[in-house]
Amino acid sequence: MAFQKSPSYLWRHSSGMWYLKRPIPPGLQRHYLNEKGKPRTHVIESLGTHNRAEAEQRKRAPLRLIEAAFLRLASGIISRATSQHSERLASLRRSMAGVWKAGGDEVEEGVIEDLALEAARSLEKEHGTEAASMAYKLATRPDRLTLREALTERHRGATTREQTKAAEVKALDDLLAFLKVPDCLPEAVTDKRAAAYVDELNAGELAHVTKKGRLSCLGRLWSMKKVKAQLAERAPNPWQGHDVKGERRSTDETSDEETGRNWTEAEMVKVFAAPDANDRRRRTYTRPLFRHLHAVGLITGMRLDEITSLRPLDVSPMEGGVVLDVRKAKTSAGVRSIPVLHPAAVAIIKGRVKAQTDVRGLIFSECVPGGPDNKTSWHVSKAMGKDRDRLALSEVTFHSTRGTFMALQENAGTNVVHVQRYVGHVIDTVMHKDYSKGSTVETLTAIAKVVRYSEAVEAEFRKLEAAAYAICTV
Repeated sequence: MAFQKSPSYLWRHSSGMWYLKRPIPPGLQRHYLNEKGKPRTHVIESLGTHNRAEAEQRKRAPLRLIEAAFLRLASGIISRATSQHSERLASLRRSMAGVWKAGGDEVEEGVIEDLALEAARSLEKEHGTEAASMAYKLATRPDRLTLREALTERHRGATTREQTKAAEVKALDDLLAFLKVPDCLPEAVTDKRAAAYVDELNAGELAHVTKKGRLSCLGRLWSMKKVKAQLAERAPNPWQGHDVKGERRSTDETSDEETGRNWTEAEMVKVFAAPDANDRRRRTYTRPLFRHLHAVGLITGMRLDEITSLRPLDVSPMEGGVVLDVRKAKTSAGVRSIPVLHPAAVAIIKGRVKAQTDVRGLIFSECVPGGPDNKTSWHVSKAMGKDRDRLALSEVTFHSTRGTFMALQENAGTNVVHVQRYVGHVIDTVMHKDYSKGSTVETLTAIAKVVRYSEAVEAEFRKLEAAAYAICTV
């Protein structure tokens, strides 16, 4: 097949049909063999459309399934063969549901049960009797709600925060990985299995609060009325009453990313002046990208995820600069519009907007989403942390740029409330919570005008300004 490459794993056939073409990581290619038994390098699926915009929409569901399969294989918990058995069992479950819906055909139902038993036995060879038993029951009881189905139903139309939803998905994924099945019925998780899972958690290195969070997420799922209805009468919630081990941390302590003192002048100069990597490897997270992010952080006080989530639609011009609409924020107070006037940040943002041809694309397009919350800052944050360690800047984090920005404002004597509005802090007073409608862009312009660092730092900013349009790696 002759393909023409297009961004975002979309490939266009010479016929004009769009395909999803996802590269298979080298370490996983042995699980994907072609007809001749040789490893494949890509997973290719037709999206059934000649329209580019429609292909963008259709690719999302199959891409999520492919990524999930990669994660299972990379973890070593579920092999490709196991994944195929599980897919077979899921197909049989759907067939069984069709028979039940049609009123029941004893002959066909018996055939499906035999096939389910055969698939479960194949699964048993890799993961034992318990996993096979859970899979068989899943395939032959389509009238029961599975754990994944229950969680999907719980999230449908709910007002739960996306961060909480992501945590619940992560908790269920972790449990199913422990059970070595892709899904199961709620009643399959007995008190004994739940206790074994908690023992596994306690033996790991997760923080005490993370362990408690996992059990809390699972406990909420088992508290659903439909889930409780499937369990034995008066059966206790298997996730209550467990002793979670680990060092407790005070709830008023900040996360590791939010610790770290403010930047010194020498540290700011060092992070900007550090040379680019001199090897020939194709790097996603480069020193030019790090300079851009640090500069925007120091000039605006924005959180890293707020910066990396910016899209062309979030940027509008104003006299002498730009206005940024921060739509994705840690709290509701973080959703705001802020003016940016510093020439370096304006040049970086305008250059990246110009380079991004897709208005829905990210300005910092290198920053692909990841992690349990699917944050655009997930991967780049880790890469920047390693880079700071190489530069012996381990006492500061990216969040330190936020504190440095606020210290600059305080020393300039600017209005404290306006600074809080600018950086997206919650203002905990009756007047500002209940009556004030927030600061206007015009009011916050005074904050943007104050941003000037030492001459040595500004000299580095001028270099970025001069090169901004040329080094945008989008």
